[in-house]
Amino acid sequence: MTATERVRGFTGVYDADEHREMAKRLMKPTAARYPGFTRQLTDDQVLDIRQRYATGTVTQAQLALEHGVSQSTIGDLVNGITYRDVRGAS
Repeated sequence: MTATERVRGFTGVYDADEHREMAKRLMKPTAARYPGFTRQLTDDQVLDIRQRYATGTVTQAQLALEHGVSQSTIGDLVNGITYRDVRGAS
């Protein structure tokens, strides 16, 4: 299929509901959406990781090794992609 054929087939209609549903399917699993899903880290561990990473004295890879998770798990955590519901005392 050529680029021109793909453009011709485009209806130009944006379906926000369909887009939202697709985004939900692509999102990582969370305890809220999947009752049987268990988290890899406790809330206290999450807060400790965020605090330590914010100081700049430890890398994501070091934190991952300490907690037995992948570096991408730590990266998602510190970038607010996962564990969004865990917040420290302000």
